[in-house]
Amino acid sequence: MNNHVKTYRKKQGLTQTDLANRAKLNIRQVQKIENEEAKTENITLKTMQAIAQALNTKIDDLIS
Repeated sequence: MNNHVKTYRKKQGLTQTDLANRAKLNIRQVQKIENEEAKTENITLKTMQAIAQALNTKIDDLIS
């Protein structure tokens, strides 16, 4: 999921702060996900849904 989030975010021209604001997450949480400090299995479904929605995509696209 980590690399996919970064790829989708950059394709949309968003900063980590933009993504955090859209997903209503803490910037540090986004940083941890993108920098692989947070393992996919430890990311909650609610967080995955928020990120997918903020990036106008599906969770499946982020984890495949």
